[in-house]
Parts: sequence; structure tokens; C-alpha cells
Amino acid sequence: MLSPGIAPTVYDRESTTAVGTVASINGGRPDDNESLIDGASTMSPSSTISVLNPSIDAVAEVRMQQNSYSAEFGRAVGGTMNITTKSGTNEIHGTAFEFNRVAALSARNFFDVERPGLTRNQFGGVIGGPVYFPNLYHGRNRTFFFFSYEGIRQDLGLTNIGTVPTAAMREGNFSGLTPIYDPESTTLVNGVETRIHFANNQIPLARFDSVANKIMQYYPLPITNGVNNYVLALPTTTVEDRVDARIDQNFGEKNRSFGRFIWDNPRNSTTNNAPRTLPNAEVDPSLPQQPTPQQWVLGDTHSFSASTLNDFRLAFFRFFSTQYPGSMNKGFPAQLGLSGVSQESDTPRRAGGLMSGAASKAVTR
Repeated sequence: MLSPGIAPTVYDRESTTAVGTVASINGGRPDDNESLIDGASTMSPSSTISVLNPSIDAVAEVRMQQNSYSAEFGRAVGGTMNITTKSGTNEIHGTAFEFNRVAALSARNFFDVERPGLTRNQFGGVIGGPVYFPNLYHGRNRTFFFFSYEGIRQDLGLTNIGTVPTAAMREGNFSGLTPIYDPESTTLVNGVETRIHFANNQIPLARFDSVANKIMQYYPLPITNGVNNYVLALPTTTVEDRVDARIDQNFGEKNRSFGRFIWDNPRNSTTNNAPRTLPNAEVDPSLPQQPTPQQWVLGDTHSFSASTLNDFRLAFFRFFSTQYPGSMNKGFPAQLGLSGVSQESDTPRRAGGLMSGAASKAVTR
């Protein structure tokens, strides 16, 4: 984001992993860029945004390539973010870190009725060195390993402003609002459909649907007047684990190979995407995403002569995201008295992307 010609973009179309990785480069569209890790693409074929990030301590170098591409680049209309991961050395080296934030050091924003809860721990470490098996093999100058782990544990309270039915509306009283017409009074006059509205804009209690009455119990009463009459602050829980592993092998001065694997597994218990006005997460209609990207890369660099060098990459990238409502398979149709529908009608919504080599395919089911 500090490179010339790059403008950050608020962009969260596919997953929480994508936040902060999308930008407009030299005025181009945010989804026209390319993101490479060790020469392999990390773009979701279904949304054309990067959905995989390595741990910061596993990154050796980042280059922003914006124009005048060499032969191995140029698939994207915009810029290319080219990331190289670290490899092991002849000595064992490692790092460990932890960042911690707590609500006691936070402040509430203008709309918060109270200070939201916040607990965030981001921790991990890396280790790398030569591959060594006592009395069997010593990889000094030949075989190296590098391993990285990063974890995130967060409970964050977010404030949403929404609209819930007032006490009068729960009794069918909509006086002072847009006229409500009785659907059972529909008649045809000269081919024109007409209706009459309820007297005093009052819906008789006898006309209330039994399912609607049961649904109403999940809605809280308003706490303020006006349209936006409810403020809700609920925690959203994030658990994420990210693993990077790499093996490098020197076959000689002219040949070097590596294999690298990255796996990211974020899990969100709920979401506070607006409009969120139901305190009970089990009946929340929003769809928290569970994206799980993983990538395998094999590389080989061989020098045939002083003027001929071959750099080979074989990559497999898989991105799988599951979305489901909190009400899934909780038996709500039976509890609400809905008949003629499956009691397990709420099924997860999945979207996946698969990329291997230069071929790509997007799957939605």
C-alpha cells in the first residue's frame, strides 16, 4: 500500500482473508490485479481477488510490478504483487511473537451505547534450518526446511443500528403510517384491481398469522424512537490458523528445487453484517463465511549454460468457502408451525475455486 500509484480499496466480497489485499493500481479496477506467492497465483477464480496470505514472518520479499512486465508475468490487466517466501539456512533460526489487544484499552465510537468487548490475540512463530537426522543424514549446504505458524483468536463487539417492530405494530396498530390495504378485499372494477385499507390502519389481531406471532418473539422491543430504533452490540468470534511449510534441495551448483505448502483455516462463529437486529445468533439470517484456501507449489531452477536458465513452477491452489445461517438444522420450521417444508431445509451455501498450473475452474453449488 506504500508503493507509488496504489490506492487502498474497502473490499470484502469473498472472505475476511481478502480484506487489505485489494487495491487500485495506477487507476485500474481492484479485481484486475494478480497476486503471486513463489510464482503461483492466489487469486480466487470466482471473484478474481487474492484469498491467501502467508504469515508475515514467512515472507522474504514483496515486489509490486505495475508495468513493463517480463515474459513470466502479464496475466493481469492491473498490477502484480509478487511474494517470495523464506527458506531455511545452514543454521537453525526461529522467531516467536504475540500481539494482544483488550477492551480495557479501547474506546467506544459515537454509536456505541457501551464500550464493545474486544479480546484479540495474534501469535505464532517460524523456525528454519538444515534437515538433519542423527546418524542418517545431514542436509548442510543441501537440504533445508522452513516452517511457520500463525494463529488469531478474537472476540469483537460490533454495533449495528436497525429497525424492529414497535409495541403498537405488534398489536396491529400502524396509525400515522402508509395505509395498509386488506388483501382479502381485492375486487375487479372495469378490469382494474382495487382494495380497501384497514380502518384506522389497524390490522385485526384475528388476522395475524400464527407463524408470524411466533417469529415476533425473537424480535426485541425498540430502545429509541424513529426509524432506526434499535442498537445492537454483539460479539463476533474469529478463530484462524495459518500454516506455511517449505523444503529446499540443492542438487548442485546448477540445480535447485523446492516444495512449499500454505494452508489457511479461519472459522467465524457469527457475523454482524447489517442489518443485524436479532440478538439470538441461532435465528440470525446472515451467512458467516468459512473460507479455507490452500496452495501447493513445486519449483525447479536449472542452469543449462551461461546463457540458458530454466525456471519451472507447478502449482495447485484450492479455495473452499462455506456459508450457513445460524438457524441451520435447528428445527425452526416445526417450532414455528410451518408445514409442508423440510425441517432441514436450510443447507450450507458453498463456493469453491480450483486452480492447477495455468488452468482454472470455478465451481458453485
